[in-house]
Amino acid sequence: MKPLVSVIVPVYKVEKYLNKCVQSIVNQTYTNLEIILVDDGSPDNCPQMCDDWAEKDSRIKEIHQKNSGVSAARNAALDIANGEWVAFADSDDYVNPEWIEVLLRNAMQNGCELSICSVNFIYDKDYVGIRERLSKAAKALTIWSKVEAIHNVLSSNDIQGFSVNKLFKLPIIRKNHIQFNTKITIAEDLLFVCTYLQYCTKIVYTSEEEYTYVQHTMSALHKELFSKEYNAKWLTVFTVYQEIDKVISQDDTMSKNILNACRVRVASTQSKLMFPYPKWKRKRKELQQYVRAHLKAFLKSDQYSTKTKIGVLISAWFPGLGYLEIRRKFPIDKNE
Repeated sequence: MKPLVSVIVPVYKVEKYLNKCVQSIVNQTYTNLEIILVDDGSPDNCPQMCDDWAEKDSRIKEIHQKNSGVSAARNAALDIANGEWVAFADSDDYVNPEWIEVLLRNAMQNGCELSICSVNFIYDKDYVGIRERLSKAAKALTIWSKVEAIHNVLSSNDIQGFSVNKLFKLPIIRKNHIQFNTKITIAEDLLFVCTYLQYCTKIVYTSEEEYTYVQHTMSALHKELFSKEYNAKWLTVFTVYQEIDKVISQDDTMSKNILNACRVRVASTQSKLMFPYPKWKRKRKELQQYVRAHLKAFLKSDQYSTKTKIGVLISAWFPGLGYLEIRRKFPIDKNE
């Protein structure tokens, strides 16, 4: 008998995109699915849309909860999921018809505990910003060890720490009490994935782009990046790296070196974003000092492009120039 696959979809203020997302999951060529829609207290028409979908398709379950964030929504669904495998989708994205079939086939044929596919990044008509195509981390079908997978998840622009392009074994998640950290609002996927990887021996990756990540209008992100006050939530990514450092084996020096390079890049980016805010001057200088102290090792790493390295190098002494570059990449939407 074909194993049951649970597909978890958190839902919040996405009434414009929800039907397309759910329809793409319902239309999967692999049909033995349990689809869990989690209405995270959405104030729009999403709760009713979830109910309507549950009436249309017996494979769909809905959860309604007060607004608690995407991590809490995913955890709530994990608590009731019945599948042998579990996948996640964001409700403003969509997937290819073979998404689950490809991930599951690759996992089962190769005896892997985690299956990963590539991601197709697209931009809607409202997107404002630099449209950069993210690079591929591997070609065709590749089998990784746990350590190799951690290296690729931490250093790859294509695979990244996303949960949505991966298929997990639910018994591993439950046996080891793995959850999404509800106290973290940035890079929570990355922490979940790296924690899960500690319990894997074989991981399979395909360069087939079975998941489509839609970048919508940049106006909301622009407002967050360039508001009247720096948003301290961006610093929580350092907490994520600290937690990942704890779960990575002490003798895995390569992964720790990659993680350190990630810290340097994030410190550089945040020091640039803090530049216009006098209140954050002390913290900005602290981050600059951190970047300078680890700059030599960062420049020797091979996980970032020469362009990125030059940007980090400049911002270590001239964060104002780095800030102007960020403003260039994320210009104000003139249609607002």
